[in-house]
Amino acid sequence: MVFCLLSGTTLASARSIWGVALDSGYVPVTKDEDFAEWSRLRQPAPSLLWLRMGNLQKAARRAKLASLLPELAARIPAGGTLIEVC
Repeated sequence: MVFCLLSGTTLASARSIWGVALDSGYVPVTKDEDFAEWSRLRQPAPSLLWLRMGNLQKAARRAKLASLLPELAARIPAGGTLIEVC
């Protein structure tokens, strides 16, 4: 089961995260393959960043994402639903 912190205080299930993303236009960032499968099978689907970078330390993961930010920011409004980040 997938959990995340919303507003710093509330635990949410994967289904709740999906619903909030659809309703609010948020883009979930996940390492969980279940979200990737949902984005292929369920429509409508929010844009989703699927991190497939392996086990990187937080600093290395942040640096990699920061270097890709311009490309990612362009792909999301262009309709990129499932964006794999390797």
